[in-house]
Amino acid sequence: MWMLRFSLLLLLAPVALAEPLPAFHADPSAWTATDIVVVTEGEAIDGHVTVLETWKGDLRRGDELTIDALAEFAPPEARVIEKAWYQSHQPIETETIEPERVTNARMVLFLVRAGDTWKPAATWMKISMAWVENGNVFALEQPTVPGPLMRIFTGLDERGLRQKVEFVLSVQNELADVIRSNDHHRVISAVRRMFRDDDTVYIRHDVIAALGNCGLYCIPALGTLLGDESLELYRRDVQLALRKANGER
Repeated sequence: MWMLRFSLLLLLAPVALAEPLPAFHADPSAWTATDIVVVTEGEAIDGHVTVLETWKGDLRRGDELTIDALAEFAPPEARVIEKAWYQSHQPIETETIEPERVTNARMVLFLVRAGDTWKPAATWMKISMAWVENGNVFALEQPTVPGPLMRIFTGLDERGLRQKVEFVLSVQNELADVIRSNDHHRVISAVRRMFRDDDTVYIRHDVIAALGNCGLYCIPALGTLLGDESLELYRRDVQLALRKANGER
């Protein structure tokens, strides 16, 4: 019997590995997060962190948080930096020594407040965060499919990551403002512009979901998206949002 189970696992493993894995994506995490903070864990990697900066939310410098999932990075082997195939011969910066592992001395966390506790903005905490070493940003990504998650250089420095976050928040705030206006013409105009902007690709599903949550006066904007042939990729999401805006389950 155990041989049969083992054989089944071998057969199923390639199927599982062939699918994209949940990985770090700054844009949707920034949209979902209630709080985005730069923190340090200090000398002991035990899940207790201190806030250094706040990018979103009302946490203040010096606030202390407990994120139990961060303790899994205590072993040095859990913090090793790897290189994707396309980075094999590319130094991160010619003027700095490339680190072998992240230190947890400076991290950007994307969090969702749940009462007195904190949840990750994405599926797991390990993909709801990025590490900053020598000013460069590292995160768990999946460079090839099929393939494993790897902690690699994202191509961004900390300033670049913050700019990405600030762009997402500007779109999120603008959409919230036009929705609060109860003016469907303003909503249509804003949504059209957002979907013409290539930088909104990774948050378009979130924009559509927000329109579905806002009720009847967002239906014209959703109808505009549904009628745009260039947005065929989002058709299913738009149809679901239309049903929700119309009060259907």
